[in-house]
Amino acid sequence: MAVMERLKIAFFNPSCNGLYHPVCRIILHNMIQYNIIKLLFNKGIYSGMFCAYDSFNTVFPVHEEELKTMKNISTSFLYGSLLSLLPGLAIADTGLAPVQIEAPADVVSTVSIAPEDNTGVVDTADLVKAIPGANISKNGPLTSIVHYRGMSGDRVNVVTDGVNVKMAGPNAMDPAISHLPPSLVEEVDLHRGIAPVSSGMETIGGTIVVKSRSADFGMAKTPEFHGDVSAGGSGVDSGKKAAAFVSGANQNHKVYLGASTEKGDSFRFPGGTNFDTEYDRDAWLLGYGYQSDNGKQQFNLTSNYNDTGNTGTPALPMDIVYARGGVVSLDYTLHSSNHFIYRLLLGTQNSHHLMNNYMFRHTLAPDRRSTLAKVQSKTYQLTARKILPQASLTVGLQGDTAANKADISNPDNASFRITNYDTDRDRNSVFAQWGQQYNTQLHILAGIRYTRVDMDAGEVKSSVAMMNTPIGHLHKTLQDRFNAANRHKVDNNIDLAFTVRQQLSDRVSLDYGIAHKTRSPSYQQRYLWLPLESTAGLADGRQYFGNIELKPEQATQLELGATINTAQQGYVSPHIYYHQVNDYIQGTPTTSTPAPPDTLTFNNVDAKLYGMDVDFNQPLSQHVSVDGTFSYVRGKRRDISDNLYRITPANMRFGVHYNQADWSVGSDVVAYTHQNQVSATNNEQATAGYVLLNLKGDYTFRQKLSLSFGIDNLLDKDYRNHLNGYNRNNRNTDVGFDTSNKQAFRLPGPGRNFYASLAYRW
Repeated sequence: MAVMERLKIAFFNPSCNGLYHPVCRIILHNMIQYNIIKLLFNKGIYSGMFCAYDSFNTVFPVHEEELKTMKNISTSFLYGSLLSLLPGLAIADTGLAPVQIEAPADVVSTVSIAPEDNTGVVDTADLVKAIPGANISKNGPLTSIVHYRGMSGDRVNVVTDGVNVKMAGPNAMDPAISHLPPSLVEEVDLHRGIAPVSSGMETIGGTIVVKSRSADFGMAKTPEFHGDVSAGGSGVDSGKKAAAFVSGANQNHKVYLGASTEKGDSFRFPGGTNFDTEYDRDAWLLGYGYQSDNGKQQFNLTSNYNDTGNTGTPALPMDIVYARGGVVSLDYTLHSSNHFIYRLLLGTQNSHHLMNNYMFRHTLAPDRRSTLAKVQSKTYQLTARKILPQASLTVGLQGDTAANKADISNPDNASFRITNYDTDRDRNSVFAQWGQQYNTQLHILAGIRYTRVDMDAGEVKSSVAMMNTPIGHLHKTLQDRFNAANRHKVDNNIDLAFTVRQQLSDRVSLDYGIAHKTRSPSYQQRYLWLPLESTAGLADGRQYFGNIELKPEQATQLELGATINTAQQGYVSPHIYYHQVNDYIQGTPTTSTPAPPDTLTFNNVDAKLYGMDVDFNQPLSQHVSVDGTFSYVRGKRRDISDNLYRITPANMRFGVHYNQADWSVGSDVVAYTHQNQVSATNNEQATAGYVLLNLKGDYTFRQKLSLSFGIDNLLDKDYRNHLNGYNRNNRNTDVGFDTSNKQAFRLPGPGRNFYASLAYRW
């Protein structure tokens, strides 16, 4: 039977639960109506993307509860879209700058936010909270893990200047999103919804792009010199920071240098002091660029370095003694005369990280531990893009390597040593992506990517295994079992993505699509051989075992979004989505022996994620505007009746801003609902909802000197962010600590914070 006929049968047949899903019906209706599927199959693209009716019948089973939820979301989607057209509409922000939506030719909705107007931010990850559907969990002041639509950690592809920065620490103390401080970042972009295959490898949780600061080429042979310096402080943590950026450029060459320093104490909250959340970080950025006279060749060489000193991570078993390292990258672009654009990217990273459990904590000598972790990584990417009439074709090769080592020692016992990790994770990938504009109303983007993930681990050793004690026997058994196992694993992953932008009118457009995304296990999930908490920052207080036999995660993703532009140059952009994840990697109760009680083992389970996110911006007059976001996600296990761990509660942000030529003021409201849909498997604790009020303003003197200031949490609200971890620091008595219950006290959010920053530009 022809593919089109099978799709129509599936579309109109209620017994096909998956395709009768409201979201899927809307997507397929438009695809069939506009002959999009026929166009794709005629071109030989995505012949495997849309299966026959009998395959779809088992893909998206929808239960009555979920259908009711999706109907409510769909109703909110339409109702919110209509409300957004009213001039008095207001929804919110976080004290962060308004988000801008771009519409590139390749049908990718990109949400961007720049840190230059967010002077109260210390960690670049905090910028992500202004993006619809995105959030972060903080295990420390400089240790943030990105969440997007229920996916978190390395499921979210974070790219800095084209390179996936690797974490040296096995507990994600030095995450990629926090590698560069805000003062050295130009902007943070998120590919909203389904990430195109060209955005990177393993994009099951989307793609976030961090762009470092750079310099523009000059307009003539004579060089131009520009720069800025800034200094600021914050009251809640007695924080101090300073930064400088200088550049020189002419029409062919540019060189620039940036430097930053930040230092703060443990932050205060209404119940006391959250000990220890002090931080100490220096960073620098250096770059050189060349372009030819005709602009067809461009070459960039950049280097960045992060030197983090003593910094607390109270949600984790250890704190940061230091985390040092950076990335050197070369980026070459050639615009050829035959409408091809070639790009070559090469990068290398070398990072070291030392942590311990006694610098900020009371720990007796026999139990004192240090972990020295290292990572070495290489990156390459070669792409060619052919520009055709009303179309483009991009093909590319991409890959990276990551060699991680982590050894645990006792500073008081030279003979004590445990191999925590000694792993290699290499990725090599090839992709092709086709973009087509069929008329002024219809754009499509279709892509396929193959990725080979090659993982291995060296033999491990524990000095404890030589002890004739129960713990010694445990280490001996687990060590020998791991060393005897076949630790070399290869995954062959296929990603497919198909998105459509349909212009319904001058003011209304739809974005919809379907994708199949994959992700292989992390080295922690596959090779954690001892029951430990080094789990890439899960911070749930549980000990885990890895699982060498894990299978890659596979997600089928559906997306429907709209952008409605108002007469006052505003917009509202609601999106709904449904993700079905097979072989989702989740800790489940350990069944193997020997094992300490209450340990978890990483296993493959089945999961689903669905929800809605909205962002908007609406001018109310020449000087007054409102903007904001709303985000809702539901994450559930499909194999048992349980919820997924660390799912963001529904939240909204609403901001009102008044702008003049040289000054502005604004207020922002941040509201989170309670979260009681928690993971029983992880013993996750529920949290209450809360509302915060933030104020901010800025003033510019003669276009060169500017003062920015604000107050976060104006009402000094005592609250617990659900994504924060639990307190593991036994000296953190104001928060609370229970030796028998590691999940007794969730870490608080900061109290009232006055901040200010002064900057001079030339």
